[in-house]
Amino acid sequence: MGYYRRAGTIIEGWVARNHPQSINYAWQLVTPNTEWNYTRNGWRVDATVIVDDFNSILTNEITVPAYIKDNLLAKKVEVFQYFLAKTAFVADVSAEAKAAVS
Repeated sequence: MGYYRRAGTIIEGWVARNHPQSINYAWQLVTPNTEWNYTRNGWRVDATVIVDDFNSILTNEITVPAYIKDNLLAKKVEVFQYFLAKTAFVADVSAEAKAAVS
């Protein structure tokens, strides 16, 4: 399963627990600060839960700084999905490159 799909599966599970009205990938079009009424601090907490859940299925863990979470608060959740997928891909490619050089 690709990075984008794995990130979507993780977000879908989180949405089912926290915003069941947005399941079946309806969340992709949701903007957290408007449709779900998140504040910056509330979104940071829940975005961290999503990142932690995503890391639980990755070989190489990723980090998402607070300023990125803040930026994603006013963007559709699908943008977060793309960000997670891209970041996980880069982490894996970097790890492979380091291993090849060692």
